[in-house]
Amino acid sequence: MHQKTSNTFLAVIILIVGVLAFRLIPHMPNFTPVVGATLFSAAFFKDKKWMMFVPFVLIFIGDFIINNTIARAYFTEEEGLIFFSNYMIYTFISYALILAIGSTILKNLLWKNVLLSQVISTLLFFVVTNFGTWLHATSLYTKDFSGLLSCYIAALPFLNNAFLGDLISTTVLFGSYFAISYWWSARSAAEA
Repeated sequence: MHQKTSNTFLAVIILIVGVLAFRLIPHMPNFTPVVGATLFSAAFFKDKKWMMFVPFVLIFIGDFIINNTIARAYFTEEEGLIFFSNYMIYTFISYALILAIGSTILKNLLWKNVLLSQVISTLLFFVVTNFGTWLHATSLYTKDFSGLLSCYIAALPFLNNAFLGDLISTTVLFGSYFAISYWWSARSAAEA
């Protein structure tokens, strides 16, 4: 499908790192590029270890920094550094499923497939992570269908930001990759 070179590999890594660094600057709640970066990894890393390693390590590093700085106040019952928290289980499950979706739908790299995988991934992340919020022992919601429904309804305002952030990051990542690939091909052809 795509010719893999060390330059392509480097471009993919740089784009993913750059986009995930965005998480560390102030932004609207749930307006992050993580779904876009995860789909991008699924589309361009054919080696499964790289496909999983790059986004998971960068997400873990980002969560570690966030959990021990701006979100530290939410971990009142824990002392010391926060390396892993219960909510991260559902987040990582979501990203593993997003990698599976991306590596399946994006085998044929068309814009409609990119958009489809982004919409499915945003909704999947919303469903899985809010289910985890409802299920968590310290949840504010009752452990019945009414409580689960209340949890999803309370989270709806965040879905808008998530969808917008995912749409923009997916567009920027895939668009940048194709622009860089086009430029690189034109440059290589001119040098030949």
